[in-house]
Amino acid sequence: GAEDVVGARVQLAQLVVQSDKLTTLLPCAGTALDDACVEQFVAIYGRRLYRRPLSAEERLEYQTLYAKIRDQADANTGLKWMLVALIQSPQAVYRAELGVMAGEHYDLTQHELATEIAYTFSGTTPSAALLDKADQGKLDSEEAVIAEARALSATPRGRETVHRLLQEWSGYATIHGKAKDVVDNFDVISELMAEETRRFLDDVVIENEGGVAELLTAPHTFVDGTLADFYGFSVTGSAFQQIDRPANWGVGLLAQGSLLGAYAHMGSSSPTLRGLFVLRRLLCQETEAPDNVELAPLPAQAPGETTTRERYESVHTASAQCSYCHNRFDPMGFALEHFDETGRYRETEHGLEIDDSGHVSFAGAEPAPIQGPVQFAETLAASEQTSACISDLFARYTYGSAPCMNGPMADARRGLSERDYGLTEYLIQLATTPHFYRRMP
Repeated sequence: GAEDVVGARVQLAQLVVQSDKLTTLLPCAGTALDDACVEQFVAIYGRRLYRRPLSAEERLEYQTLYAKIRDQADANTGLKWMLVALIQSPQAVYRAELGVMAGEHYDLTQHELATEIAYTFSGTTPSAALLDKADQGKLDSEEAVIAEARALSATPRGRETVHRLLQEWSGYATIHGKAKDVVDNFDVISELMAEETRRFLDDVVIENEGGVAELLTAPHTFVDGTLADFYGFSVTGSAFQQIDRPANWGVGLLAQGSLLGAYAHMGSSSPTLRGLFVLRRLLCQETEAPDNVELAPLPAQAPGETTTRERYESVHTASAQCSYCHNRFDPMGFALEHFDETGRYRETEHGLEIDDSGHVSFAGAEPAPIQGPVQFAETLAASEQTSACISDLFARYTYGSAPCMNGPMADARRGLSERDYGLTEYLIQLATTPHFYRRMP
């Protein structure tokens, strides 16, 4: 609650004013914590917290607060409560985007733009060096903004920021905490699966600057000895390593065990959950059941008698009410039926032949037939709709809103679709668009 937040700020301020910490942060305090030294503290750390230089009036307000408490207690106590006031100021807590009027819109100020760049591409407040450039008005061109965005993206924080987007978009981390009937202590395997996907995404998107096609069709993955044994891969050694997937055992993101296991049930795979993931996250299509539909339970699992596909078809396809929606996404899930509920490849299902034929429901077009996970991934990778969907979702994440994809934004999207650059560079290119630096009244 609010009391906990305030308490944390007080604790932080107390740590700062401890003698050994303070002299490191503010060397003049080692000589004398006088008014001049406190003024220096306000200028340096007020600027970092406000993400802009403080006005003379603001500086005077904090120095007056310090002096009042110092006179009642001591200098360190005065500095402590002055810092608490700085930390919990609305100027520090909230990001200002008031901008300056430029015709019928507002353009972000240099310091607001520095903040936008820093949080977008490194997930944290701008550095002193970036604020220096804002002080000097050096963020006044596309080239300058792109250079800062690219530099931040290459840092560990920047790479983690890109990965956080990939994680939230794909949902692979939801494999954590999943249980599976056929595997005892699946939490051990699920942790390794999440690490596999983290390494895969970092390699394809960040290290090798891949785009949508590479993300969906990369033929390799990363496993350690335990995970290789679980999947049935052959590796040498126990450490995580890159390996090529066996032929026809899937490719790219849709063959990752973490996704396949996350979008499945405890005791069976789920063509519906897997198909919905593709429909929503790769094709940007939504679907809602009509209000008058009565949910019909699936038949009980009968190992050796019916496949998962047959169970789903017996309800979702047989009923006109159900098939109206399910025919859009279940057939995409059927293409992944060679993967069981744990994300492990299976040749048959309880001895029964698996039918992995299906179709992709592209908007405004006839369904595209597919057969199996490899052709499914290749069909999605070749579609402009897939690239457009992912680019839109990534832009929405970057901007914090749904932009109109026209002008410079359309150019950035086209560069991704035509494979002029990959997903990381696409995010960087978004920093040149008006939606990044302009606000409407």
